[in-house]
Amino acid sequence: MGLLRSRTGVDSGRTRTGMGGGRWKVISAALLIPSLLVVAGGASSATASSTHATVSHTATPSEPLSWFKARLAADYSLKTVGTTPTSAPAHKAGEKIWVISCGQASTGCSGPTANAVAAGKLLGWKMTSCDGNFGIADAYDTCIRSAIAAGANGVETVSTDCNQAYTGMLALKAKNIPLVGSEGFDCSEPLGYISTKSVFTGNILYTKAYPTAKALNIQAGRAAADYLVVHDNGNVKVINSDFSVVAGEYADKGFVDELSYCKTCKILTTINYSPPDTPAGGTYQTEFASALAKYPTANAAYNWPDAIVDEDGQISAVDSVGKRSTFCIVTSQDSGGPTNDSAIAAGNAQCADGAVDVVWNGYALVDEMIRALDKAPMAYEGMGPILISKGHNLGKLGVNWAYPSGDTSIIASYKTIWGVK
Repeated sequence: MGLLRSRTGVDSGRTRTGMGGGRWKVISAALLIPSLLVVAGGASSATASSTHATVSHTATPSEPLSWFKARLAADYSLKTVGTTPTSAPAHKAGEKIWVISCGQASTGCSGPTANAVAAGKLLGWKMTSCDGNFGIADAYDTCIRSAIAAGANGVETVSTDCNQAYTGMLALKAKNIPLVGSEGFDCSEPLGYISTKSVFTGNILYTKAYPTAKALNIQAGRAAADYLVVHDNGNVKVINSDFSVVAGEYADKGFVDELSYCKTCKILTTINYSPPDTPAGGTYQTEFASALAKYPTANAAYNWPDAIVDEDGQISAVDSVGKRSTFCIVTSQDSGGPTNDSAIAAGNAQCADGAVDVVWNGYALVDEMIRALDKAPMAYEGMGPILISKGHNLGKLGVNWAYPSGDTSIIASYKTIWGVK
């Protein structure tokens, strides 16, 4: 599909670790579009539970450090950030809207959920949140069935893909209940393929340059790679983590693709994991600690969700091997967690993050639901991908991260176009 360049170079010999037992859907690799498949390592192939498969690649050109520095400057630029819509359809008070969180134990899920609930209440909607609990015990489908039983007029999902809640989402479609997602990928998305059906009424549109969650996350992964190459002067030895929600898969592809242009950089191993593996003390935490022990030369780690860094012990694992000030963890989905930003400011293992404002995210989700209920097209909501690090876009510490325009301004903009106080 032309989205990603060839990937030999840095990942031609990478290996994939991880039990993969937490992957909630086993998708046949034969169903995937070949040009979107990722390399399986030379020493070990993709596991049966992985959505990845081995493909052939042509050589990737090598780029100098100056090339990565120029890319990094663009990653920091606020030019990628747009503005809220200037108008919205009329809304009706009293709508029953359910917001399904990808997992309330994670700030990356709970933050957008809480803000979507707050935004909906401004419209006079009856808002109900439900904890999808990372899909454990079919919790996503359970939330959707509960919403249907309660007479919901619309359902909003936070980072929940069709292949995570297929039967529930089909039931919504059958009952003509609008489904709007924040980073929710449809059933036919190649990296999470489950059927040709379309279940989402719409998903948040970001900016014209990066309109979809796919485009935004690929860019966020690339920015993470740019940062590591510059930070480590082209001597990156990274433990990669591939989080198997579709947005996380695309971000990891962007990261691996960009890093492949650095011939002196190396992915030591890739940990494949999924939402059920993420609670503290779970599979992912154990496997990351094991990877640190197995690869003592590692000086960096990449992960998609920043909430995992603190909540699942990545920072504490790095501390335990005495590398707090020499190791660099970069993530590409900023949930706005104050602990992550404080770690970046203090130089405490995490050193950069891709940024999307959780307040803006929640309000944008509600704005798109207004349009879905009106059967109007989705609108560009203005959230663009930018990188934050110490000295760049970090903002005020101790609170959820926000774009430089500030959450007060964003909320005021939505109130204006919605006609509420």
